[in-house]
Formats: sequence, structure tokens, C-alpha cells
Amino acid sequence: MHPDRFDRLMRLAPSAASRRGLLRSLAAVSGFAALRVPNAIAAKGKGKSRKRARLKRNQFGCVSVGGACRGRHAVCCSGICDGKKPKKGEKDRSRCVAHHTGICTPADRACTDDAAPTPCNAERPSAFCFRTTGRAGFCGDDVIPGCIPCQKDADCHGQLSQGAACVVCTGCPHGATCIPPGID
Repeated sequence: MHPDRFDRLMRLAPSAASRRGLLRSLAAVSGFAALRVPNAIAAKGKGKSRKRARLKRNQFGCVSVGGACRGRHAVCCSGICDGKKPKKGEKDRSRCVAHHTGICTPADRACTDDAAPTPCNAERPSAFCFRTTGRAGFCGDDVIPGCIPCQKDADCHGQLSQGAACVVCTGCPHGATCIPPGID
């Protein structure tokens, strides 16, 4: 409070007959009613609001393997969300998971210019390890000619089979293609 206002307040205080009179004097001199009360009222109604974290989508527009999926299969690149939808206020423990990995890891990348293909099924000579758009390893059968555009595994199911995956492929115009599974 400014020193001049404090002095004026002290001069008025003895003349106030009651506590209510003192408060009126205080409000008049310091602007307490105009400045403090509305802020206190506004603050009273505010509570902690928790924003739900946005889903972390990759460059293909879907959630990678290991990412939170809120119990929704459709947001996962793999199309598989492991876990239930969290209740309000609970932490999301559901995660996107991979399928048909076999011995493949995300580091194995057939269909890219920088890596030699790694075989993943001795019974199928055309089965190699790929990296999916969801950053998971995938044992796929490399028998499909050409590039089938996709962003996530669900895009491939209608064109190939239910277990097909959308894999990163630098030779394709869209950067990805559909591959059927190389293991059963």
C-alpha cells in the first residue's frame, strides 16, 4: 500500500464506530473492494482442471507401438490396443502393441535402401523382417509386387489379409506399403 494511503487510513480508523465502518473506510481509501474482492470471487470458482494429454501420433498419423492409446484400437498403427479405456481421472495404462514380429526388431528394415533384408522364417524363403509404420518389427512375406499405399495396418487388411501390416518402404511413392505376414 502507498504510504500516503496508509496515513489517510490511520486518520480515519479512530473515527470508525464499528468494524463495518472501518471496512468501509478501508475500501474507500485503498480501493480494496474494487481490486481485491472480484479477484477473490473469481479465484474461488476455479479448480484444478486436468487436460487430457493428446495422443502422440507419428508422421503416418497413428500411434506407434508402446504409445498410449486410451483403449482405442483405431488410433494404433498396428490396430491393436492392449488394455481398457481409462476411467475419468485415471492414468492411461493401455498401449499399442505389435503383431507377427517373430524374431524381427524395429532395427531390421527390409524394403529400405540402407539395409540388407533379414530372413525371419526358414520355411518361407520370401519372409523377411520389416519395420512397420508403428515402429515395430514385422515378419512379412515379400511376394506382393508393387506398392500398396497405406499409413497403418488397417489400411492393408481389406487388400491383403487380416494379419497384414503397413511397412516403411523407401522405394514406394508414399513411403510405405502393405505386406502380408510371413509367419502364421
